[in-house]
Amino acid sequence: MVRTKTAVLMEPGRFEIQEKDIAPKPDEVIVRVEVCGLCNWELNHFKGFIGNFPMTLGHEWAGIVVETGSDTTKLKIGDKVTVLPDRLEGFSQYAAVGEEFCFLLNDDIDMKKAFLEPLKCVTTVLHAASPKVGDYGIVTGCGPMGLWCIQAL
Repeated sequence: MVRTKTAVLMEPGRFEIQEKDIAPKPDEVIVRVEVCGLCNWELNHFKGFIGNFPMTLGHEWAGIVVETGSDTTKLKIGDKVTVLPDRLEGFSQYAAVGEEFCFLLNDDIDMKKAFLEPLKCVTTVLHAASPKVGDYGIVTGCGPMGLWCIQAL
């Protein structure tokens, strides 16, 4: 069991820091969150356009495993992981997450560059578009996601 602090969005534009104890379920690990991004999609929550208050945010994150559940098999304490979580909890010191949503990182990878989620979005978009050699396409917007789509194409 780990004591953690979590930023909870109480209403549009207002976070509150809450403390709680978390323990992994048998198929989960506890990860010390080392880095968490803020996605444009989550700004919609922050502004009150989507979601129900109170809520936690943070789905682009990476960290270090500090505890493992009894049924976990691929990760061990001290492993560096990037996460595609099933819930928004990255704005925390620690988060419980299913082992299946964690992807092992090499020790030499800089945690600040370990976000898996943006690249997953790019592959999802390209998979849905199913481009073939010789097809034409348009990528609107040349922010990071658009540029990555262009690179992948």
